Amino acid sequence: MKDTQLEITWTVLTAIVVTILAALSTQALMNIETIPDNAKVIKVEASQWQWQFTYPNGTKALDELVLSKGEPVVFLLNARDVDHSFNIHDLGVKIDAIPGHTTRTWTTPEKEGVYIAQCTEFCGLAHSRMRAKVIVK
Repeated sequence: MKDTQLEITWTVLTAIVVTILAALSTQALMNIETIPDNAKVIKVEASQWQWQFTYPNGTKALDELVLSKGEPVVFLLNARDVDHSFNIHDLGVKIDAIPGHTTRTWTTPEKEGVYIAQCTEFCGLAHSRMRAKVIVK
């Protein structure tokens, strides 16, 4: 009899913990998808072996991205040639850039500094040089 009660107790406790974790995970995932209305949109075009950034005013920059601290930014990515992966590790950004398809992600930089964006998808012989400077001011 005691074994049955113990098994029921562990099963109920496990179900409660799993339900709480599922609810918290769902809430976190929904927050990731909610892009702030005031987010600045920056187009990112990948090509062997560089990143081109187009700001909302039409200004373009190669391999250097300037962001404002505390200002949300949406990245719209595509690739000219092969698959690439846009990664700014310290800002929590990682998303693929695929030819013929636009992908998107967003972040809000919270700390000033200089960061590195790099391709994390092997894209050819000079893949290791496909980096960009990210300046948050």
